[in-house]
Amino acid sequence: MKNPSDLAAVEALLEILESRVGEICVSIHGRDRIRPDWHTGERVLSEHTFYFILDREMGGQISGEKVLLPAGSFVWIPSGVPHSLRVPPGHRPFSFYYFRVAFPDAAAAGFPVWTRAFREERSWELEPILGRLLSVLRAGGARRERQARHHFALLLLWILERKNATRGGGRLLTAFDRDLLGKHLEGRMHLRPTPATLAAVLGLTPDYFTRVFTRSFGISPKRWMVEERMRVAAARLRETPDSVGRIAESLGYPDVFLFSRQFRSVMGRSPRALRSGR
Repeated sequence: MKNPSDLAAVEALLEILESRVGEICVSIHGRDRIRPDWHTGERVLSEHTFYFILDREMGGQISGEKVLLPAGSFVWIPSGVPHSLRVPPGHRPFSFYYFRVAFPDAAAAGFPVWTRAFREERSWELEPILGRLLSVLRAGGARRERQARHHFALLLLWILERKNATRGGGRLLTAFDRDLLGKHLEGRMHLRPTPATLAAVLGLTPDYFTRVFTRSFGISPKRWMVEERMRVAAARLRETPDSVGRIAESLGYPDVFLFSRQFRSVMGRSPRALRSGR
């Protein structure tokens, strides 16, 4: 995405979507619950493929590069890009959104071509957009095309905003550092650890850790911990009959109203709305 031609390709697709001319073809879409042995196999598609991963992680290769996509990841695999994705062994079934889309008028008009996969973690704010897009596509009707264009345009604008965000120089935390922090937090969510606790895991001072974490991941440690707790909460809402209050308490929230406000700020809807599928 740092290449200007890549940005031009996204802007060209936005032009097509916002002009209400040209054509988009959504050949496959849905929210699928997949088995622990699910995999795509090696493939090169003529359509663009969009995934948003819920609940668990997914691994594989994109353009020959090994990838590990944690829960909350969004990935856009352009047409013609070789890839294979699978669920790591031993995982329980989980869900993801997927859309396979062609923009035939973009190629015919000679617009710049998108050539590299785009991946972004901590993309929970996309779930409401993708959920509404899925509802629009399933409902059909006279407004389907216009509404689908609108939601795809929101998706592309979100990508542009993410890639245009600037980050300062200096040390960055590694994927190994992030894994250590994730494992530390996983068993202590109910204790509501502080950034200073996480800093100690990596042997850094709290102030320096906060600066490096924010520069590395574009989000503060406090916000990251909130998002991780809400990810776990969303999985429990989908997979268990536990009440909202019980889930909140298990994650260290004695105040269910605070829990609900933070859940909405991350997921874009209330815990009860997510459970009911609204």
